[in-house]
Amino acid sequence: AVSERGNPNAISDVGVAALLASAACTGAAYNVGVNASALRDGADAAGHLEEAIALSAETEALAASVAKRVWAAI
Repeated sequence: AVSERGNPNAISDVGVAALLASAACTGAAYNVGVNASALRDGADAAGHLEEAIALSAETEALAASVAKRVWAAI
């Protein structure tokens, strides 16, 4: 990974990329939430929303892990 083998000066770019990925995933989950309400099948809508929330949480956890590496490297 760039944070371990790349240019040490790019470490802040790694952190920014992780934050942007997390924000994008959370934004997508918000959109799923808004659009799920338009689905006729409530169980289907709930399943999509549950998956979106889980993916958002996973991405947030990964971004937090990257942030720890970035701060350790700075």
